[in-house]
Amino acid sequence: MAIRELTHQYLTDNLNYDPETGTFTWKIPGKGRIMGKPLGSNHSNGYIELRFAGKLYLVHRLAWFHCTGSWPKYHIDHKDNDRTNNRISN
Repeated sequence: MAIRELTHQYLTDNLNYDPETGTFTWKIPGKGRIMGKPLGSNHSNGYIELRFAGKLYLVHRLAWFHCTGSWPKYHIDHKDNDRTNNRISN
């Protein structure tokens, strides 16, 4: 399902985010959904990306949105330069 603009409410209603591991999982069971399995895939640029609600997102940006309720206004990246470490503390 493609939605016009992803809202914080829609994100938190559908996905769990674990700040300790930096992973997203499905909150609601559905066809093809494996509960508890981390979502996303590695992109050739080293970041993890996730197709959600019909759009592709970088997981570190989704994590920011999930935790703060707003999209980052500027470029954000990983403190430790590990593009797969999507813990909010990073």
